[in-house]
Amino acid sequence: MLAMMIEPRIEEIFELAKKEVRKNHVSDLLGAGVVLTGGAAQLDGLIEFASQALQAPVRLGLPKGLHGASATLGNPASATAVGLLLHAQRLNQARRRQNGSVFHRLRNLLGGKGWAA
Repeated sequence: MLAMMIEPRIEEIFELAKKEVRKNHVSDLLGAGVVLTGGAAQLDGLIEFASQALQAPVRLGLPKGLHGASATLGNPASATAVGLLLHAQRLNQARRRQNGSVFHRLRNLLGGKGWAA
């Protein structure tokens, strides 16, 4: 019963995705493949169906770069959230490195006005 309800929605979703790919002329970019994330990406047969529908390689997305929480968060349902958190962490680290540079500290000491008095 549930499969009878879900299957048409999945077909509809991938048909819309295929139309968007064509409309935006990005089908050449799919040569590397498509990554599906989220809990529904784990549905039996979805990877194969998506590959046929999109005419591109498709794989299941799993979070990478986790330390200690991989048993809890290492599944496709968490992949997008974990990826966004890791991206924010990298941006924050880069910002801290930039703000901690000798040049940046000297500029702040001088009030950001440079050498002119």
